[in-house]
This record gives sequence, structure tokens and C-alpha cells, in this order.
Amino acid sequence: MKREIEALMLAGGRGCRMGSLTENIQKCLLPIEGQPILGHIMEQLTVAFGSIDLKVAVSYKDRDVKDYIDHNKPHSIRVTYVPVSQGLDDYGAYESAEEYIHGVFLSLPGDIIISPRAYTQVLNFRESSNADLATTLSPLLDVADNHPVAKLKGI
Repeated sequence: MKREIEALMLAGGRGCRMGSLTENIQKCLLPIEGQPILGHIMEQLTVAFGSIDLKVAVSYKDRDVKDYIDHNKPHSIRVTYVPVSQGLDDYGAYESAEEYIHGVFLSLPGDIIISPRAYTQVLNFRESSNADLATTLSPLLDVADNHPVAKLKGI
């Protein structure tokens, strides 16, 4: 059964390890099979859950990320942008997003395409463990350390 979920996507990294590939483009906008990674992620979220209350943490080339999402998001995705100061790590992005999160949420990177099945399995695991957050970091479902769940202080 599909339901609306709350999700936080980290989409503000510079992609420094990618060298010249990300000099002029945000890494989440790099194309795979003719479509930016963000487009694939939004499609997979829609397949998995139908309706998404998506918070997008943006920093590096934030205008490009916002423009792409605003012009390409499915109607079933409601988007709120979370400004994150450049140079903050993932923890800093979570702190910046604290006022935007309203309870239990799915956290996901904006540069890794994950199957709908992985999203739903991780969220089901979160529910069975009574955690506040589930995060998918890999499409590999059998590697537990790629799919942590946690309780968050202050949220």
C-alpha cells in the first residue's frame, strides 16, 4: 500500500572527488542514461511511495538543483528547500534541516539511485525497530551497514 512519506534528500555536495566532472554541474545533476540522477531518484521515490513530502538540502549550485526539481518533479512530490551553508558535512545538513522535519523521515543521498524495493525495505525496517530515521546509502539490500536506522536528538 502506498502512502505519503517525509524524506530528506542531501543534494548540496560539491563532488570534489569527481574532479572536473562537477566543475560546472552539481553532482546530483550528472546524467545517467540521458537523465540527471535527481530525476531517477524522484521516479524511484514515486514508484515506492506514491506521494512524498520531500525536503531537499541544497548548497553548491543550489539554483541549478532547484530549477531542475521545480521543472521536472512529479505532481505527487511536494518540495521544500533547506538552505545549507557551503562546507558543512552531512551532520551539518541534518542540523540545518531540523526545523523542516516533522517526525519520522527517510533520509537519502541526492547522488545515489536506489531501487523502490530498497526504499520500502529500509522504511519497513525503521518501523519495526521504532527508530525516527531510516537512510538508504546503497542499492545493496543485504549489506546492513548501508541502511542505518536511528533515533534523532531534538527531532
